[in-house]
Amino acid sequence: MKKTLCLLVLAACVTPSFLNARVGERLDVIDKRITSSGSGSRFPKTPLSMPGKRTIDTAYNPDLNTIQRPDMVRIPSPEYVIKLMPPSMDTDVTFYLKSDTGGSTGVNVSAFRNWKPDGRDFRSWTKGKKADKDIKGDVAIDADKTVGDEMQKLYEKFTGWELMVFTVNKTSEWELYRRIGNFISQAELDGLLSINGGQRQWKEVKRTEKAESLFDYDYETTDGSLRARVNRAGSNMTWVMFFSAQMGERLQGVVNTNRKQNEEARAAAVRKSLENF
Repeated sequence: MKKTLCLLVLAACVTPSFLNARVGERLDVIDKRITSSGSGSRFPKTPLSMPGKRTIDTAYNPDLNTIQRPDMVRIPSPEYVIKLMPPSMDTDVTFYLKSDTGGSTGVNVSAFRNWKPDGRDFRSWTKGKKADKDIKGDVAIDADKTVGDEMQKLYEKFTGWELMVFTVNKTSEWELYRRIGNFISQAELDGLLSINGGQRQWKEVKRTEKAESLFDYDYETTDGSLRARVNRAGSNMTWVMFFSAQMGERLQGVVNTNRKQNEEARAAAVRKSLENF
């Protein structure tokens, strides 16, 4: 009881600086709450990765299943997860920034004037080349400079949070909270757990108690519906993510099926190559 009360108090203290998303909520509800605060901004839609070109996330590493953010920090790749989802699922990824100071995040500075959250992709130009017109007639920005240099500068000066929201059929299934240029404190972790758990209680999970899941996890709600993972660099917490237990287990099932099919295909190929010996 004391621990629960403590988490509620901490949540009340630190909630203003958080992004306040919830796994299970519709994206339009999350978006309205964050962007109407005056200190939160939605990232314009851009491709998660574009081989050979610099983008907002710069690079997808298929070996590590990670993407690199503008401040060079790597996080789990939503692109990898999208590839595991059935094609019939409407999947999407949205990034937000939330300022600690209550002021603007800087996303809406003049350098990003033509960077519209309308789903269009940036084209890549050689640095210094005069920008062309895009198909909508808008003046295009030098993508290399805008997405690479300007976002890196923004992150270097920014104080606050970055949030990634992964949605399935417009509903949040996976969220990742990360401080820019700093580590997450224990009070902030407790607050995030309380905010995302709602009326549900959390328990720490031992390795021997964990179910098969695409994502590893450290905490689980007592009803088993929601899980949380804390990423650490030594003793410092770098990011925290929340995801539905159903999603984690379902995707691990896809990985297991793919692995089994690949093993069977390799075994069949070996048998074929040894025929008639």
